[in-house]
Amino acid sequence: SEKVDSLERDRELLMQRCEAAQAASAAHAQGERDQRLAKDQLQQEMRDTRKKYEMLKVKYKSLKASYV
Repeated sequence: SEKVDSLERDRELLMQRCEAAQAASAAHAQGERDQRLAKDQLQQEMRDTRKKYEMLKVKYKSLKASYV
């Protein structure tokens, strides 16, 4: 019947929208994971750079003191 056909079309449209929303959600979640990993890597690089900077400051002060 026409009513059944209409309901089936509505159901199919809803399924397509739902699947599209699920795909978008999965892509968004993957993007968040990628960004979190990138942030963690940058934070580690920042910690490493800070350590190197502090070591250079110590060496500089030591060298400066030896020339005074």
